[in-house]
Order: sequence, then C-alpha cells, then structure tokens
Amino acid sequence: DLAKPRKASKEVRQYSCEIYQKNLSERCNLKTHIRIHSDERPFSCKVCRKCFNQGNHLTAHMIIQRGESGLSLAKRVAEALVKVVTWKIT
Repeated sequence: DLAKPRKASKEVRQYSCEIYQKNLSERCNLKTHIRIHSDERPFSCKVCRKCFNQGNHLTAHMIIQRGESGLSLAKRVAEALVKVVTWKIT
C-alpha cells in the first residue's frame, strides 16, 4: 500500500473560551472568538458607520456596498497576494 504518511505532530491548544469551552492554539484567535460573546465591534464602515466584530466581515461589507464583481475582487486579491509573496521573498 502506497498511502501517504500523516503528520504526527498535533497543535497544543492552550487558550480556551470560558463560555463554550472551545480550545484555541493562539491567543489572537481567542481574542477574535471572544468578540462573538461581547458587544465589542472595533471595525466600522466609514460610509454607513455599521460596526463589525471581525475585520473580514467589514471587508465583505465594503465589497458588497461597492457592488464589486467577483472577477474584479479576484483580481484585487491576486494582486495583493503577489505583493505579499514578493515582500517575503526579498
């Protein structure tokens, strides 16, 4: 049998939510998760002032508000990825 070997290491999940008992491996992920339970919404739209608990929710809102098509969004994401990869290589 030519099955691929699995990775043996498992992440240690040392940060946990006291409400759901959800365990997370990084503190920043716990901070993001905790916002689900609180009224904290640090990301706000500069146009309509609607607030969000996660930055990616604000980004999605802004794309919808602009009426950006899927194709132009894909192009913008691809350009951003090229910049990140280029920056990491140099």
